[in-house]
Amino acid sequence: MAGQEDLAYFNPFAREAVEWTNSRFPGEDLDNLAGLPLTLEFEDNIYVHAEPSDPGAWSYVLDADDAAKALNATAARCCFVGHTHRALVCCRDGDRADMLTTDGVVQMEENRRYLVNVGSVGQPRDGEPRAYGVVVDDERIVLSFSASNTISPPPARKSKQPDCPHFWPSTFRSDK
Repeated sequence: MAGQEDLAYFNPFAREAVEWTNSRFPGEDLDNLAGLPLTLEFEDNIYVHAEPSDPGAWSYVLDADDAAKALNATAARCCFVGHTHRALVCCRDGDRADMLTTDGVVQMEENRRYLVNVGSVGQPRDGEPRAYGVVVDDERIVLSFSASNTISPPPARKSKQPDCPHFWPSTFRSDK
């Protein structure tokens, strides 16, 4: 699914990273990426970069109120969003959405709907440089969140890419 592509909305660091990355893609690959849909529905889930009520507006889901609005826009049981680079999970029962923890395992309840933001693998907005992930176990009906320091940081590749954006060394770390 597509992400934000209008660089006018990006902070200077993100803009530099996107421009650097785009300069390494052949034109047809960039065209293919630009042609991706803004939402993807699979089984009882919807995946959207921003917020499902108007994905092209690039609105943020930052709290339980935003999550309730997002869940009103879809009938999916789980709505997976991104855009904020911050881990978040909210569950909805009726008209109310409640924030849940993103530490460890979230036991999902049959009669509730969920909005999940996995977090970030790069350019974290919460000062947490670890790579976040979530595993959805449909059989046990759980979300398992994890964070890892084990991503391969761009500074290790800097000798191969001497022109990589100058801020990358400070946005990644690895276990040593």
